[in-house]
Amino acid sequence: MKAQLQRSGITLLEGNASFSAPNRLTIAGAAGSETIVADKFLITVGVHPAPSKQFLADGEHVLSLDQLLSGKMIPQHLIMAGAGLTGIEYASMMAHLGAKVTITDPRSTVLNFVDDEIVSAFTAQLVNIGVEFRLGVTVTNCKVEGQSVTVTLSDGKQLVADALIDVTGYHGNTASLGLDKAGVPVGEDGKLEVNERFQTRTANIYAAGDVIGFPIEGLYYGSISMEQARLAVCNMFSRPAASNPECYPYAIYAMPEIAMVGQTEQSLKREGIDYQVGVARYEELVKAQIAGESGFLKLLFDPDTLHLLGVHVMGAGAAEVIHVGQAVLRYGGTIEYLRENVFNYPTIAEAYQLAAVDGLRKVGWLPAARSTAAG
Repeated sequence: MKAQLQRSGITLLEGNASFSAPNRLTIAGAAGSETIVADKFLITVGVHPAPSKQFLADGEHVLSLDQLLSGKMIPQHLIMAGAGLTGIEYASMMAHLGAKVTITDPRSTVLNFVDDEIVSAFTAQLVNIGVEFRLGVTVTNCKVEGQSVTVTLSDGKQLVADALIDVTGYHGNTASLGLDKAGVPVGEDGKLEVNERFQTRTANIYAAGDVIGFPIEGLYYGSISMEQARLAVCNMFSRPAASNPECYPYAIYAMPEIAMVGQTEQSLKREGIDYQVGVARYEELVKAQIAGESGFLKLLFDPDTLHLLGVHVMGAGAAEVIHVGQAVLRYGGTIEYLRENVFNYPTIAEAYQLAAVDGLRKVGWLPAARSTAAG
């Protein structure tokens, strides 16, 4: 990362930064302090997990995410309070490492920004390896007793586990920035409010990334943060700044991986848009058979024009193969392109071709598949 910055002509100053005025920033480092005066600033300090004040981490039975990862042993049974993106990723990881995991969340569903079919298949896989979902409830109390923690839920039920991990919120890393001296208001959660140009209330100070929040609750992505920072810098210097949020890809680095771009089935239904679905199962792919991987890729497309509307993948390599669909979607392509395109063999990306053929058969653009049943 440092090498990339240096190649771009960026000077890196390491230390703790704080504003003393809207145009003045002091960096306190190991070698001393340095004050910078500039016309414009961009804040991209990110966020950190902020467990509820109700549950103070003791480092043994009530843990932060950092403490969970730095621990010497994996809890045999852990309760994950919060079924957001991070909670789901860590829950799946811990379950695959052998822990019994219970996930609690006040919402009645998980990952409601993801395609419903993907969510159903994903949660079924987690349940199959012993993950338990307690949805529609909150953790109201926890009490450490000996070598365990007793958790009380809002429905009155109690759970006993080795550890409680609270991943119900994130706060912006702004506490030490001295933003009050720069005239930049800070929310109670440490996050910053910006306009469509990524400007804060102080016109020469911009902000981007997780520290300004995200339209989908609990969804934080480095790739989106970098794009927002690019747009903010373009706005700073009145340079053209084109972007297409409808074609941003998203990935959930759980086990199995999930990735998506474009519309979901539920969003198309809400908007009254006619669509058809083409599906490819990983079991049909030689590469997945070799690796012993399961999963599927689905294409959502217009049945009349064949234009691609959305792509959803669950399984190994999902975060990588989603970019093929993103490119086709971004440039208004059709699933016929995916059928005609040549993919390396054997690869997971071949699923695009199989899913396109499945979709074309469903709308009558290709002959129906022959039955393989004996007759």
